[in-house]
Amino acid sequence: MKAKEFRLQINESAKFSTPIFVGHRITYAGMPSDKIYSLVISKTDGYHSRAYNLFIPIGHREVIHQKGKIIVQSVNSREINFRFERH
Repeated sequence: MKAKEFRLQINESAKFSTPIFVGHRITYAGMPSDKIYSLVISKTDGYHSRAYNLFIPIGHREVIHQKGKIIVQSVNSREINFRFERH
């Protein structure tokens, strides 16, 4: 499986859509504390949208999502670098 690399600053979003996984975005929401970072996962389908925040401990580098895995390479208060690997 080919991984896609992302580098996001605070409030920047990236699409990570696949043919089955349409309209999903990930947004870096920064660090609410020095030990936690936050990602927002959102999905839009026509006029309907939903989103949720993930609050992740700084030492946790893998986040399993419905259709893939987010592997965090580096994160600080200004930006995050990660790969998204589809299942």
